[in-house]
Amino acid sequence: MEQERIQIELLGPPRYTFQGNPIPIKRRAVRRLFVYLACQTKPVNRIEVSELFWPAEDEVTARKNLREAISLLRTELPLDNVILTQNDFLQLNPEKVSVDTARFEALSEKLRDNTELVNNGRLPEKIYTEMRDVLRLWRSQEFLDGVNLLDSTQFQYWVMQKREILFYWRQMMMEWLANHYIAIGNLNEALYWLSTAVLHDRQNSELNFLTLNCLKDLGYRSAALHYCDVIESIYREGDQVNVPKTLSDLVMRVRSEADIVTDKKQIAWDLFDQKEIDYYGRQDLIDKLSQCINRGGVFQLIGEPGAGKTRTLKELYTSLEISPIVGYCRCSKDEAKIAYHTFVEAIRSIANDKAWQELDLIYALALLQLFPEITKIRTDIHPEDIEKSIQLKHLIPEAFYKFIPLIVGEKKGLLLIDDAQWCDTETIQVLSFIFEKRKDKTEGACILVLRNDIENHEITDMFSGKKAFFYFERFILQPFSAEQTEFIYHAVTGKKCTKEIREWLHSGSGGNISYLLELISEIELSDLEIPQLLMQMQWPIGLQLRRMIEERLRIYSGLHAQILSILAVAREPVDPTSFMRLSMNEVSGLNAVMSDLVTAGLIVWKEDQAGVLRYDYVHGVIKQIVLENMNTKLRQTIEARYFAKKG
Repeated sequence: MEQERIQIELLGPPRYTFQGNPIPIKRRAVRRLFVYLACQTKPVNRIEVSELFWPAEDEVTARKNLREAISLLRTELPLDNVILTQNDFLQLNPEKVSVDTARFEALSEKLRDNTELVNNGRLPEKIYTEMRDVLRLWRSQEFLDGVNLLDSTQFQYWVMQKREILFYWRQMMMEWLANHYIAIGNLNEALYWLSTAVLHDRQNSELNFLTLNCLKDLGYRSAALHYCDVIESIYREGDQVNVPKTLSDLVMRVRSEADIVTDKKQIAWDLFDQKEIDYYGRQDLIDKLSQCINRGGVFQLIGEPGAGKTRTLKELYTSLEISPIVGYCRCSKDEAKIAYHTFVEAIRSIANDKAWQELDLIYALALLQLFPEITKIRTDIHPEDIEKSIQLKHLIPEAFYKFIPLIVGEKKGLLLIDDAQWCDTETIQVLSFIFEKRKDKTEGACILVLRNDIENHEITDMFSGKKAFFYFERFILQPFSAEQTEFIYHAVTGKKCTKEIREWLHSGSGGNISYLLELISEIELSDLEIPQLLMQMQWPIGLQLRRMIEERLRIYSGLHAQILSILAVAREPVDPTSFMRLSMNEVSGLNAVMSDLVTAGLIVWKEDQAGVLRYDYVHGVIKQIVLENMNTKLRQTIEARYFAKKG
């Protein structure tokens, strides 16, 4: 059996895990050394590494620093013999680590040395599959996304060089995939790759030409007209005043052939009780989800409770150039065990008599047990046929697969499942069945909206490496930044937001839009002394916000609740060594619990001035409520056990 490896993911924000658990590497210099070694495909000389990381030191001091960093790194890695040393050379043991950049660069090197594989439009099947797989490794648009490089000129230079090379090959692969799909006539899939590639190469005339031509040939008139305007604005903003002639001719042709058809939106989005402000700060996510709808597949939109997931669905839907046929359902915890409930509710909202009448009798009978109203639509099915329907239960997934194209016709289908953490098992099985069968087609998409703190194991299994294919993808709804918090405060109140209030609101809300709006509302409705609250790092928590947070915390017990209590009592971020005072049984489960709480967005690693990583709450308001709800005896016990000063 092959030994499990340390997973090193650098195509996006850096992430290091072993057996699904994060590996905390506390010091910045040690993390950078780990990243650098992970990117080397052959042993690297100690002198070269020393000069990169300690350029201002003499050779003796630099080599001493390197030895100490290697020693620290070895103590923090969960496997032995990860770092190999021989004579004056270093490398990571390829049998102990798996690095996403290594997979990506291996294919890049193969394509560089065998250009005939990609020069004919249609790609060989093996290359096409490999290309899709390595592009899926990218979790954001940038190598080492979000890493602060300002304090290390030499390391910054290496990272920038690496980013440039990886970016080039990523762009080339997306263009080759687009050309491949054009060659085989799959223009929807080609359009996805073209629109993704052109985002980062806006004045590439060939990409713009192919994108506009795909929109035109697919009949997306409104989108094509809009893209004509985009093209002209791109060249106005750049160095070129005029659009290149070939592209300009296509723009003129699209406009001359245009026949704008206004599509009516189908969903009356009246299901929002949240305080709504203008949608802000997440347009990139809307654009990516729009591209996904265009290419088809099953997609997850994941975020913490109150992060604005449902609002994002609304904005996504209302922003679509071409209106698909949309089935919408919001799952409920009370209905999670009702077989097919979610799918039935969504399909019932869009099914029409014509589609029911066109469905083959055998499949209509299979669905009778879920849709008794069929007997009022079809003359060949009667209420007493329910026994036949139950005997045909095994055909239900196939029946849905046959029924959906009859409903959507020539349009695209879009299924939106909100609160999908409570989606019933049978619905997920149907989705998996349908999209496995339709994975080379682009007629439909499904977006599953989930909380990040409650796992739906069926969805996890569907997206697992054993089952998932290219058309399954996850998107994380990130919290708002401090700068975005400032903008929202001004948008809601019309008042200027000082730096102090901005940081206070962001620290309290953790960037959660619902928490932020509740805090702002509480401030506006009361005569609170803001300076006093700022000094004490306290927040005005109203009844609605308290209910939201207590509902969120209700799922935690045992060691999870104990860790949250310990962090709430702490006056500053907590060093992980403090948790070593837990019992042996508790310590053994600590990594899994910490991983759960980090995944749920409740706690986070924070780096102090010395570069040491510590745990803290993401939301000050949650910490405040945990502390307020804690009895005095428990608080005193935690203070004495974990935070008492040694005398």
